[in-house]
Amino acid sequence: MSKQKGIKMKWNTQLILLIVVIFSGLGSSFLPVQSNKTKLLIEVIDLSGRPVKDASIKIYSSEEDYNSDSNILITGKTDKKGKFQYKGLAAKPYFLDIRKDNLKNAQHSVNTGALSVERTNKFLVTIK
Repeated sequence: MSKQKGIKMKWNTQLILLIVVIFSGLGSSFLPVQSNKTKLLIEVIDLSGRPVKDASIKIYSSEEDYNSDSNILITGKTDKKGKFQYKGLAAKPYFLDIRKDNLKNAQHSVNTGALSVERTNKFLVTIK
């Protein structure tokens, strides 16, 4: 093989690799973005097992934030069936503070544990 032919093959190989790298990067940018389907569904009941409508919900990313009542991630209220849903969450633990009048969840936060990815993670919380 001549020296010139070897240089041309090496240059062609490098060019092909460059094209592959460019198109693999471009290709991923044209793929549809998957939405985060991880959901948190909270159902709030009282000691009698009845749904609690209009209970205030605060969701925190950490126990420290819960304890200091700072950096609230999500707030909301339960519907007439005592339910509250939020989607697009990371698969990590969250801490819940749920209250209605003089009722609240236990003395400590409710820790959801790590949420399952792309699922509806359901939690039944009794406030007393």
